[in-house]
Amino acid sequence: MNTKSPLHYWFCRVYAATVWLGFTCTMLPGVYLAARHGDGWLFGWTFAWTPFYAVAVILLMSPFAFYWPYSVFGRLRRTPLPNAPKVAVFYASYGRFARLNCTVPMVTWIVYRSGVGIKIALFGNAYISARDIVSLAEGRWTGWVLEHENPEIRGPILLPAKVARAVEQVVLPSRLIPYAEVV
Repeated sequence: MNTKSPLHYWFCRVYAATVWLGFTCTMLPGVYLAARHGDGWLFGWTFAWTPFYAVAVILLMSPFAFYWPYSVFGRLRRTPLPNAPKVAVFYASYGRFARLNCTVPMVTWIVYRSGVGIKIALFGNAYISARDIVSLAEGRWTGWVLEHENPEIRGPILLPAKVARAVEQVVLPSRLIPYAEVV
């Protein structure tokens, strides 16, 4: 398996925990002192933590879309996007990946003959091969639901109708179904 450097995932783990703790330890007493005594000097430090806190929140949201071993905190690298020709690319789109909702323009969908590539801004890339796709069905309210068996990214995945049509026309017909599964 393709593993990350321990320095990478341990840095992410320590950084997220330290910043979260530091932000909380300056914000709570700062709010108390500002409200109770009118002294806002400690509360001002909360604003100094804000950029670091924003990065920590993004790191902590990674396991919402990817299973732990493949998140920023895990040891394993995700499957890279293939170097194959792209059939269709949908920029500035949206999607829902299990518990992570991404609005426009956070997601780029890339349709290959062999599967679907996903680029999630701030979270990284993922690839779902045609063999891993179990079903593609229209959702209740909006979009289409893609069920899959990929061990890297959480499911189900909600994708826009235009992406679903491309996957339906290009990817699903190209996958080979063994005779044993048909019978």
